[in-house]
Order: sequence, then structure tokens, then C-alpha cells
Amino acid sequence: MRQHFAAIAVFNRARATANGLDGYRWLAVDVHGCCKTAARNGGKVFAYDTPPPEGHPAEGRCESPDWCRCIAQPVVPGFG
Repeated sequence: MRQHFAAIAVFNRARATANGLDGYRWLAVDVHGCCKTAARNGGKVFAYDTPPPEGHPAEGRCESPDWCRCIAQPVVPGFG
């Protein structure tokens, strides 16, 4: 299941960068409580070409017992 959601995250990242978007806001989501990675990165903005040390959401390290549910919400210039 982790690989499935990681592949979706990679696809979404490629689509966002192809549309000229440079960064994303890390939305921390976990049904088991917030893992350390999500707690540390949740709400922060990262560049697609410079991931945090743990990697992009759903693609990098995650302490969730099953799979990462965090989301990379594209940041669209001019929209809050």
C-alpha cells in the first residue's frame, strides 16, 4: 500500500511542476495520530526541487504503522 500511495505522490509532484508550481504546503494527516515527521513538517512550505531531509509527503520516511497519509498541497501564487 505504501508503494501505491508513493507512486500517486510522485505523479502529483510531476504534474504540479509541469504546471509551473514551485512548492507545496505539507498537510499532516494520520488516522493513528501524528507521526514525528508529520508533526515536524505539518503546515510548512517546501520547494518541489528541495525536499525536507525526510523526503516529500508519502515518498519519504514516515513512522505511521501502515502508510503515509500526508498530502503535498500545491502552493498557487496569488492564492492564500
